[in-house]
Amino acid sequence: MFSDQIKQSYKKLKSSVYFDKTQAILRNRIVAYECSGRFDKFSDRIVSLLTLKSDSKWNNYKATLVNSKC
Repeated sequence: MFSDQIKQSYKKLKSSVYFDKTQAILRNRIVAYECSGRFDKFSDRIVSLLTLKSDSKWNNYKATLVNSKC
């Protein structure tokens, strides 16, 4: 359930960025991200955190993502 929603949300983001010609930097970062092949690992990690229903683990992971430079 969560996996499908995450993949669908990512596709919507890509579509929005693709048609918005002012988002060239974000578009390039999406391309680089997809070329790295990390999306499946990322989505699996999010799904596992959401199914655990542990607020502290999710908040720690979210803070890590927000503070990352990649």
